[in-house]
Amino acid sequence: MNDKLRAAIGRRIAQVRDQRGLTLIQVADAAKCDEATVRHAIAGRPLRQKSLAAICRALDIDLADFALGEAGELTQRIYGYERRNEVRHYEGFYLLYYYNLLDHQNLFCSAVRIAWDDGDRALAVEEYTRFRQDGITPFDGVMNGHLYINEEIGFAQILLNAAGMLQLITASRLEKGGRQMFGAMLTQVSDFIQYRPITSPVVLERVPEQSDFKAVCKLSRLINPADPAFDQISPTLKQIEMRISAAPGRSSA
Repeated sequence: MNDKLRAAIGRRIAQVRDQRGLTLIQVADAAKCDEATVRHAIAGRPLRQKSLAAICRALDIDLADFALGEAGELTQRIYGYERRNEVRHYEGFYLLYYYNLLDHQNLFCSAVRIAWDDGDRALAVEEYTRFRQDGITPFDGVMNGHLYINEEIGFAQILLNAAGMLQLITASRLEKGGRQMFGAMLTQVSDFIQYRPITSPVVLERVPEQSDFKAVCKLSRLINPADPAFDQISPTLKQIEMRISAAPGRSSA
């Protein structure tokens, strides 16, 4: 283990300790080592691998997430995070609920998969949608992208792309143990010759106890007022829309 990697792990140990408000003695007790060993780990000094691993386990830090690039540096926080352990609780399957993008009379439901991508060292997102958007034209497509998280401001963003058509979802962060994220979506719809931007409030709801994304994809559908899910989701979408409209600086024009 080189000096840069030890220093990076030491910074992470110090960061997690500060976030949790733990003393050096508390960390040492949890790791079953002495206080001096914790100090050495934070300072990036050479330690026995067993001791360093014990300290990291005590703080839920995954040493496997410290991947070095060619220059010997940690992955940059392009997506707002460096390591899988920071965002592991986002992984899973979701249903994305939003308005009919043309008339807001019906709702749509898409299937979403969020999973860690080792190549990008980021959370990859796939959205599958199957319905007839205008009641006539078949729409059966997949969009792919990544999840970005800003911990300082407190929101998550999903940017998806399908052959140059973009979709941006800005939502509340998912707390550990949470099931839902609330926010808004910006995308485009076909308007004869040109495309026009359009928005909708959204709800991302985790699908519990599903190990097969194909099964979740079968839940993607048009939700009309006769569907029981309509009365469950529509009030929440309206509430989100009202809050967005009432936000400071929002023009009513």
